[in-house]
Amino acid sequence: MFFGALTSDGDKRKGFHFLGPLLNKLAENSTLQNIHLAVLGMKEPEDRQPLPFPVTYLGVLNDDKIIARAYSSADVLIVPSMEDNLPNAVMEAASCGVPSVAFKIGGLADLIEHKQSGYLAEPFDVDDLAAGVSFLIGDPEMALKAGKLARQHVSDHYSYAVVAKQHIELYSKLLAS
Repeated sequence: MFFGALTSDGDKRKGFHFLGPLLNKLAENSTLQNIHLAVLGMKEPEDRQPLPFPVTYLGVLNDDKIIARAYSSADVLIVPSMEDNLPNAVMEAASCGVPSVAFKIGGLADLIEHKQSGYLAEPFDVDDLAAGVSFLIGDPEMALKAGKLARQHVSDHYSYAVVAKQHIELYSKLLAS
């Protein structure tokens, strides 16, 4: 599993505080015992709490190829944000064929089609977030299919070419009026 945030305590909106309860909930599922969480963007917290699964803190990565490899090594991106618009992490993971599990808030429903290209949990419901992780990790074929659909969706709707075309059309329309 993969999670990204620049700080664990500086921006509560990113939902880092949901990860401990999520991992504890996942530990109750006997079929999900090989979980490893990688955290991008932050160093290991000084007051790290014991967790049932290993966690690797990758810190800030600046090389696009290394970032893509990090995303690609995951089976799922966890996005427990309390508020978010259109998070780059979801688009970056999807670009690498990795589906996301997130709370259904903000613009996440624009990026994730529930049970198709990822999983949208009820806001702040850790049990539902865990159900989403289990849904994808528990079924590798579904996770692969969801990753492919996620990649296709961001390519179709958020690629540079698509966004540039939308901007050109908007500017042309504004200049014409």
